Amino acid sequence: MQSLDNSVCLTVAFGIWLAVVFTTRISSLSALIAALLSPVFAWYFADPRVAAVLAILAVLVIIRHKDNIVRLRRGEEPKIGLKRK
Repeated sequence: MQSLDNSVCLTVAFGIWLAVVFTTRISSLSALIAALLSPVFAWYFADPRVAAVLAILAVLVIIRHKDNIVRLRRGEEPKIGLKRK
């Protein structure tokens, strides 16, 4: 049953990513939101150990997206499908 629970977590995270990317067309924002919410869904659908690992990975995603976060706050993060000027 554990692999089914992990599959649900993966599906939910991907669904969140898709919903945000279709709404905002900003991939980095989608990744950040999906990464931040993944531990919550893992806690609910899987178990605390999976949630803990995903929480650590979420912190790493935030650290790696530092420059993207700065651009998001400035409103300068490029959108999918738009050409840069």
